[in-house]
Amino acid sequence: MTWVGGRIGSWTFVVVIAVLLEVGMVAAIRQDEVDGAVAVLGVVVSGLVLLGLSVLLMTVRRADRVAQELALHHLEATRRTAAELEELRGQVERLAVDVARLNARLRAWPR
Repeated sequence: MTWVGGRIGSWTFVVVIAVLLEVGMVAAIRQDEVDGAVAVLGVVVSGLVLLGLSVLLMTVRRADRVAQELALHHLEATRRTAAELEELRGQVERLAVDVARLNARLRAWPR
């Protein structure tokens, strides 16, 4: 995520937007009593859009962290499985040698 996305998708940004939203509403109401309601509505809608964007970016960042943790877990599990398979392959090779040795002894056994 980019620097801007990281900043927008944070609780600090949510608090700053909430404070700016409140300041904007107060300023809109004080400037013009008649058109203040329309200005407040514009400020509220803009603020809600920014808050929604912030929550969306926080959700995406959390999903990225979960996906990264899951990928690392799968990678570690794959490495452990590969190591166990390599150990089993070695054991099977040793057993094959032992079986071949036993077979040779049985063939050499007097009849």
